Amino acid sequence: MNALERRTSRFSLLLHPGVVGVMLLTLAACHASSYEDEAVRVDDLLFGPLPSQSALEQLGGEGFRTVLTVQPASELDWDEKKVVEDLGMRFIAVPMPKPIRSISEAQLDRFDEAMETAPRPMLLHCSSGNRVAGLYAVWLAERKGVPPEEAVRRGEAVGMTKIGPLVRKRLGVPAAEK
Repeated sequence: MNALERRTSRFSLLLHPGVVGVMLLTLAACHASSYEDEAVRVDDLLFGPLPSQSALEQLGGEGFRTVLTVQPASELDWDEKKVVEDLGMRFIAVPMPKPIRSISEAQLDRFDEAMETAPRPMLLHCSSGNRVAGLYAVWLAERKGVPPEEAVRRGEAVGMTKIGPLVRKRLGVPAAEK
């Protein structure tokens, strides 16, 4: 067998229907689980970055009933509210524009109302998960009575990063050691 025949033989193996099918199933499985792999579940809450429209479809199919975002609509190039509502889920917006300089009482009140009344399971997100996790930490400390250090720890566990110093300052928790 010459070099051309060997290359042709390898290429035809890649195009074999069985091989193509396995490759497609592998890609589909990776894609289907990718959003929840990026997100953090706490009981009936799922914290994460901005989901794709297909991830929202998947979550709706899994029984999620509410999507709460802290991203202003101006950060998106598609209508998340329409997609969520078309999938039969409730959409709640608590806009926290970038760069975040503070968490307002109005934002905290809206988040508190959602956490107390929205049907679950619920997805909570922003572009990266950072802002919504920070709001969650403040809510835990100021509305649920969780000790501030524990609230910060829980916020970090669900995605709080860059907003951490702002949350720590508000809650009177010393800066994290490096």
